[in-house]
Amino acid sequence: MQGQNGQQGPRPEWPCVAGRAVDPAFLETSESTGGQVFLFQKSEAAQTTVFLTADHTHPATIVRAVGSLSGAGEYEFPVDSTVSSLLITASVQCRKSIGVFRPSGTEMMAANSTRSVDLQASRAVIVDNPEPGKWKVRLEGTGVFVLAVRAQSPLRLGEINFLNENGGAAEPRLGAAQTAMAYVGGTINRARFDVLGPSGQLLGTSEGAQSASSAYRFAITPGAERFRIRIAGTDGAGWPVERTAPILFRARAQN
Repeated sequence: MQGQNGQQGPRPEWPCVAGRAVDPAFLETSESTGGQVFLFQKSEAAQTTVFLTADHTHPATIVRAVGSLSGAGEYEFPVDSTVSSLLITASVQCRKSIGVFRPSGTEMMAANSTRSVDLQASRAVIVDNPEPGKWKVRLEGTGVFVLAVRAQSPLRLGEINFLNENGGAAEPRLGAAQTAMAYVGGTINRARFDVLGPSGQLLGTSEGAQSASSAYRFAITPGAERFRIRIAGTDGAGWPVERTAPILFRARAQN
């Protein structure tokens, strides 16, 4: 988890300024290691604890996305019956609004959330005992955005390794069919693995994943240089499950 703030004296408009307000190298490092950039003013530092501790308090990742926003964007995601607490964190460079909505369509505000932290460019919402179903995040504004939906849940997508023809460790290869191995905590029924673009768009699906204990082997052909891996299926009660690896992988071009 990483933060970026205005470092050169008072800049009440930051990060919504002309030019490169968000350092691309900072964003690249964060996403490549599973961290999340969030944008705040120095005066907001005392309110950022929920962002800084998110990886520990809510270790299961449901959604991760980063990109550029121009207007509005919506992300729907399933909350399954194993989720005891939900944490949504988001930043929008020139933020207009960040909304979180229950399956019923009710918007989560400070009064009906377990906790809501509202900063100039960022927002965090915690909901304990969220009902299963399809939730939604709506982002409005312009510029760089980062979004993470995390959960307290025994169902987690852990380490992912890419393998070469001999079964040894390898880097993912752009446009090449290869095998990957994912370690999963808990039981997900009818599991499949999806390849997602940086902003969460579906790039491909690998059916027929083979499991042995907590490890799954599946075929993957990265069709984009930067991508994430998501496991999807159902929980023991039949509710849809999604878990996303926070790391934004880089596929290397073949020689």
